[in-house]
Amino acid sequence: MAAITGQSIEALIGLCDFAIANSRFYRRTIKLPKTWEDFYSLPILTGDDIRHHVDPRGHGQLLTGSVSGSLLVSTSASTGTPKYIFREYSEQHRISQRLAEALTLAGMTRDDRIANMFPPGDLAGAWHGMQEAIERIGANALPIGCSISLDQQKQLINCLQPTGYVGTPTNLLQLLLMGTTPIQRVLCGGEGMNAIVRAELENMLNSPISLVYGGVESGIVGIQCQDLRGSTQYHIFEDDMLIEILDPNSGDPAPEGEIIITHLHRRLQPMIRYRLGDLGQWHDSPCPCGRKGRRIELKGRISDTMTIVNGQNIRYDSIENALAELSEFSGRVQLRVRKVKSKDVLNIIVEAENLTAQVVTHAILGKLPELQSQHQRGLVKMTIVPRGAIAIEEYKTLRIADERLKAP
Repeated sequence: MAAITGQSIEALIGLCDFAIANSRFYRRTIKLPKTWEDFYSLPILTGDDIRHHVDPRGHGQLLTGSVSGSLLVSTSASTGTPKYIFREYSEQHRISQRLAEALTLAGMTRDDRIANMFPPGDLAGAWHGMQEAIERIGANALPIGCSISLDQQKQLINCLQPTGYVGTPTNLLQLLLMGTTPIQRVLCGGEGMNAIVRAELENMLNSPISLVYGGVESGIVGIQCQDLRGSTQYHIFEDDMLIEILDPNSGDPAPEGEIIITHLHRRLQPMIRYRLGDLGQWHDSPCPCGRKGRRIELKGRISDTMTIVNGQNIRYDSIENALAELSEFSGRVQLRVRKVKSKDVLNIIVEAENLTAQVVTHAILGKLPELQSQHQRGLVKMTIVPRGAIAIEEYKTLRIADERLKAP
């Protein structure tokens, strides 16, 4: 591996030097890198590191100073204990600027009336950042949010007639299924969306959907130009962060694998080689839009890829692919696992019209005969529900809902 050169050495060494000098956590876990070999030898920062070394009152060994002049946000608790993130206001303003770029690429201008449907409050960061982003482009902000009932959301949208929507795909789908007036320009984020669901949404809207890729810990990682709509590729902000893609087995740099980020500007709560929890792939070919730099293609959440039921590995995409051959399948399926006495029970919940559990069972077991034994013992079940009926947790739909994690 080559030595760090150019801006990289200045940014990375400066960040690490600051973190070592001001954070007790980094002082005992990392050494100042001088080459790429040094940098790649630094330990990976995990979600548990954040949970154990940052508390909501602004204390913890990972922090580098006082939390005055910062915004507190947190991850949802739907899949475990939340992680608390303190963002300096300068960093929050950087996030809103990136979101404003995403709005512009989605076709929104100062002439739009934009419904901000992200969840407000509850230490959620997306709503706050999007409000400022809408202000930045000079549009009319409609801070509706999705914490009120769907009926109330529908009434407000039908009354206010927004021309732009920003929020999660799940919330948008539910509103459209209720007969809410379609909106012209849409920017979605906060959760994944497969090709079937995306095609259905775009058909109902009669317009394309733009996506933004980000997270509570990372801020905004990437946005989509018009040429990337319909894909899961994003232009990344290389001025904001160093992104690595590592082979999950060897930990070495690879064209496809686990996404690791190092945020180049965050100082109060440094993110040095943080495991984001996503899988991705590099794309180096030029984009027709003319933007420079590499693109990243998302391959899904690591936690969404597989679950273990009674010692047997079950991949989410294998279930999804088995169902994709059924024309009535809506594209939404959830694997819900719970513990009954000493056994795991998997409930495969499928949103579909005019499908029976028998047809779904035949499709899944036909492709995955290894599930036959557990199905015969009642440990794998199929449940058919109407479109939009899969439970929403923390304002989004979990692909794998593991209730065993919440057991006392």
